[in-house]
Amino acid sequence: NGDNSINQLKKIYEYMELPFAVHWYSWWGDFDRDYPHFSPHPETYDVLQKLKAAGIRVVPYTNGRIWETKDRREEDWQFTSKGLPASVKDIKGKPIIENYNKASFGVMCPATKTWKKVIYDIALGLPAFGFDGVYYDQIAAARPRFCYDKSHGHLLGDHDTWFMRGYYPMFKKSRKDLNQRYPEAV
Repeated sequence: NGDNSINQLKKIYEYMELPFAVHWYSWWGDFDRDYPHFSPHPETYDVLQKLKAAGIRVVPYTNGRIWETKDRREEDWQFTSKGLPASVKDIKGKPIIENYNKASFGVMCPATKTWKKVIYDIALGLPAFGFDGVYYDQIAAARPRFCYDKSHGHLLGDHDTWFMRGYYPMFKKSRKDLNQRYPEAV
């Protein structure tokens, strides 16, 4: 139950006597589902406010690398229209699809305007909601995928497109704008 968890976190915070933050998974729904559409549960705001009132900072989980092919439960809501064109394509032009927890996800190309906007909107939207920052999973933990889609405007199969010309400048811009609006956010 939510209040029981909040009370347990308060006890830990009081015991530690140090700044304290929690990393919150599944604040929008089931884990590994509906990426990148992170819409908070109705009770998320109330729980967030209780945690903040207790002095506990909250950084929510998101995934900054993949888009679920059935991105609204079992429905292809925006993947085919928005995600697929911005996904990483292999040398034969096929999208790279990975599977996690019985769901399929397109790996997104960080050079595309579509994916840059998604990441940027998440970075600024979550602190606007009240979170203390944002965590993007898989960027450093999962292997990079090299893209061969000519329409993305990058060198084909270029290793630097993934991080140095992709995620690094994307996060740098998001961080700059985030710091201007929410200086305490991480």
